[in-house]
Amino acid sequence: VLQPFDSEAAQSVLARLAWWLHQTEQRTAGEPEELAAEAAEGLQQVSQQSGLGLDGAQFLQRMREESGILAFSGAGTGRLGFLHLSFQEYLAADHAVRESLSGQLAARVSDSWWQEVALLSLRRSKAYCGRFFGDMLASGLAEQQPELAQRCLAESLYFVPEPFMNVLQSSEASVQRKAAVLRLLLGRHKQVPGLGELCEQFLASTDPALLDLRGTATELLASLGRLPRKGRTPEPFDVVVDDRTGVTFIWIPPGEFRMGSEKSNYAKPVHTVRITRGFYLGKYPVTNEQYGRYLQAKSREVQPPLYWGNRKFNKPNQPVVGVDWHDAVAYCEWAGGRLPTEAEWEFCCRAGSEGDYCFGDDRSLLVNYAWYLENSGGSTHPAGEKLANQWGLHDMHGNVWEWCQDWYVEYGRKRQQDPSGPAEGTDRVLRGGSWSSYSDYCSAWYRDYFTPEDRYYYVGFRLARTLPPDP
Repeated sequence: VLQPFDSEAAQSVLARLAWWLHQTEQRTAGEPEELAAEAAEGLQQVSQQSGLGLDGAQFLQRMREESGILAFSGAGTGRLGFLHLSFQEYLAADHAVRESLSGQLAARVSDSWWQEVALLSLRRSKAYCGRFFGDMLASGLAEQQPELAQRCLAESLYFVPEPFMNVLQSSEASVQRKAAVLRLLLGRHKQVPGLGELCEQFLASTDPALLDLRGTATELLASLGRLPRKGRTPEPFDVVVDDRTGVTFIWIPPGEFRMGSEKSNYAKPVHTVRITRGFYLGKYPVTNEQYGRYLQAKSREVQPPLYWGNRKFNKPNQPVVGVDWHDAVAYCEWAGGRLPTEAEWEFCCRAGSEGDYCFGDDRSLLVNYAWYLENSGGSTHPAGEKLANQWGLHDMHGNVWEWCQDWYVEYGRKRQQDPSGPAEGTDRVLRGGSWSSYSDYCSAWYRDYFTPEDRYYYVGFRLARTLPPDP
């Protein structure tokens, strides 16, 4: 008669088996002899008072017959594995925590086969979470795949600030890494002692290379109620947060660029445009939370947007959708601003680039900057999860189409200064593409147009201000 066994010891051996199986992509079962050999090595590591013995084959049989967690994978195959893949992932995560394998999982978290294991491992130990986040930041995940790094933070049982502060205080970490880490801490600022003082140090710097870092530092200081001094003349790409609306603005200086593209009849001809006056533009498209402030202020005067109650589109940090052009204009007027002109929009989207996108012509890089058809999963995403362009603006490519001020009209060839479109028309311009768009539609030059009354679940807008906001 087999004696009772220690369930904790059995789990540690099963966790070892799960990790071994998971080492090979899509492997959910193995030859019993191989699994028995792995089990035997695991049994050597547990107490001999566990009641499990040292025989790997016998251990497998007991687990199959007494717990049901192991099963043969198919009729006649003779291969043995876990009853469900979720059991294998859970136990592989358990093994990672037991053996301090955070570095391996942090390096593999972007691999779909390993992602669930990595995320499950973050539900166990505070010490392990601290190590994982340190390894994750060292791997470059924060700057390369910020939305995935954000998901790791969101699903972790414990938030450990030390690894993040270590990067921010390091003299060796790149500016890009520091900026990405600071963005991860938005919304968690109260859990990070000393973060406000550090942000004030970043803000005091005049180094142009710290542009994105200073912008995020401003947002964090606003969240802490420690906004930078008001009233000074804005400098190029300064960041200001408006208390009333919650909108973060970036100051865009005057400039000149080549507008349009010869790749589309709708974007021809390429022509020179001069923007003669600086203006503020929202760092992100207007979010549900920000639009909600408007609805609350207007009480029963304004109806909620279409899809306001749809769970796919109504999270606070997702861009507001289901607004027509008139809705967008009314919000902008309430917020003390306006919609950007089409020329201003393209000027800001390009951010100095002459290519199809803010980063050039290599569309394989779009996944780092935009939510579009190939990676969106059929919905909008929280604003700011993807990389900013060179001027610190997020989601200019993808996520939601954005209404512009102009009526749609074909371009002319002449050089233009501060164009704002014709005085009348039938359709208003939209720019940027959306979560449901092909990559071409997300380019800096691509144009679309709808009637001002159209409302869709892929259309939102961004707030502009001609005069400096007074937070």
